[in-house]
Amino acid sequence: MAGAYLVEIEAHVPASWIVGGDRIGLLAAPGTALATEGRVETLRFSSGVGLMTRPDDEPPNTYYEPRVAVPFNFERLVFQDGVTAGAADAGYGEIELSNPDGVYDYLAECGLDGRRVCLLYGEETGPLSGFEVVFVGTMTQPEFSWHRAILPVRDRAEGLRRAIQQNVYAGDNEGPVGVEGDDSLKDKTRPLAFGRCRNVPATCVNGSTLTYQVHDGQVAAIPAVYDKAMPLTPAGDYPTAEALAAATFAAGQFATCLARGLFRLLGKPAGAVTADVDGDATGGVWAASVAAIIRRIALTRAGLAEAELDLAAFDALEVACPAVVSCFLDGGDKSDIDQVFDDLCANIGAWWCFDRLGRLTVGRFEAPAGEPAATLTTTELLDGGQGLEILPARDLADGVPVASVSLEYQRNWYAQQADDLAGGVDDTRRAWLAEENRTIKVEDAAIREVHLLAPELAVATCLDEADAARAEAVRLLALHGVPRQRLRLPVKRPYARGLDLGSVIAVRLPRFGLSEGRLFTVIGMTEEYETGHVTLEVWG
Repeated sequence: MAGAYLVEIEAHVPASWIVGGDRIGLLAAPGTALATEGRVETLRFSSGVGLMTRPDDEPPNTYYEPRVAVPFNFERLVFQDGVTAGAADAGYGEIELSNPDGVYDYLAECGLDGRRVCLLYGEETGPLSGFEVVFVGTMTQPEFSWHRAILPVRDRAEGLRRAIQQNVYAGDNEGPVGVEGDDSLKDKTRPLAFGRCRNVPATCVNGSTLTYQVHDGQVAAIPAVYDKAMPLTPAGDYPTAEALAAATFAAGQFATCLARGLFRLLGKPAGAVTADVDGDATGGVWAASVAAIIRRIALTRAGLAEAELDLAAFDALEVACPAVVSCFLDGGDKSDIDQVFDDLCANIGAWWCFDRLGRLTVGRFEAPAGEPAATLTTTELLDGGQGLEILPARDLADGVPVASVSLEYQRNWYAQQADDLAGGVDDTRRAWLAEENRTIKVEDAAIREVHLLAPELAVATCLDEADAARAEAVRLLALHGVPRQRLRLPVKRPYARGLDLGSVIAVRLPRFGLSEGRLFTVIGMTEEYETGHVTLEVWG
């Protein structure tokens, strides 16, 4: 029995449109008053002969019109081409609908950008419950030719390419009243602190009361405040900004309002005011690890719900690396959410993306291990493996095994030179304050005896603790201190079913040292649903 693809797309349609029969009917001429009033409708299409759902399907008695000409072409990479660290490379593709009669020209008048698109595959005769979801993503506005309506498909990461911080200062303080700053802060974004952030610059939000902010929201702790790097004495915490403003305490002390990420001084500072912050603690729970911080941002600032997260993957990353990290965005920072996720993952050699079901997932890039999800031989590869490519392992060290790892950790968020420091600051702290971080190094001289050009791998992280930094340096040396292979494998689609980015597979071929089989991690997938071909990029 023939297989069929179903496409479901959400579209915002103007209120002047109605749903009639199997398509949306237009009550007003195209281009007239595309009002913001309207509603979201789900439009349904099919490849093949079309599909009418059964009475017991969900939705029941609904027609998928046979308009899908090219179901889906899509490419995704865990990282940028050929590397195993850094920014994720979200996928792009398109779905083509047959439109020679112009019936679907009206899609140009709909709001499709950012809307959900779902691709399903199953038997052409149904039932709908027998179709599997093969991809959930989002779209941009359609493109048209005379015969086709082309729907550009995007990974859901497209929705995270927006500023993580949307809240700004009003700049309307009246003397000692308010924590919105004066005119100089108007419309400037508020600072954000996640994990353990050392020596962050504090934003003065009321010069009359000497009140400062280090995070837009509740924090776990503000254990230290410094004036020209000299520590002040804590004088208690107050539940509200108003209570903090009314508090009395002595010069040389500071009081906090952890619920608002605020602290206050009593006397005018001699120089730069900085603080150590255990950051975001929404709901009273401190998010300190990479997994916890990404999850917190996803739920509180990216607009995702828990059901849209691969919770098992987050739990696994937490177990693999519970280390405390540091992430601070000063007031006025305009970083996008996806950029923050990239930076956080780079700290521990991790990655993030949206899976086939449209859920945010994470993982740590490790040497492939465990039971493979699939074993690929000449049987599973197209043309018996003749299309296989062995690619340069263009990695952090250009594919040559590294002999040492130099890793930066314990970020100092406000470097200060001698003239910025009080006389009483001791030499050890002076040395740390002059730098942006600390550095730890591990090496294996035996590697250089084999690989004369073995380089040093330099990695910047925001890991906070020395033990965690050393453990990560040792892990990276083990990961990159041996030769690696990167393959591109054209696979028959049925044998790629169930695989996704991060899956571990085995490759067993009669050449290239793979006769006994070798484990690889899937780091890229190109899927051509028109031909049924899938090209895997793997590393191991």
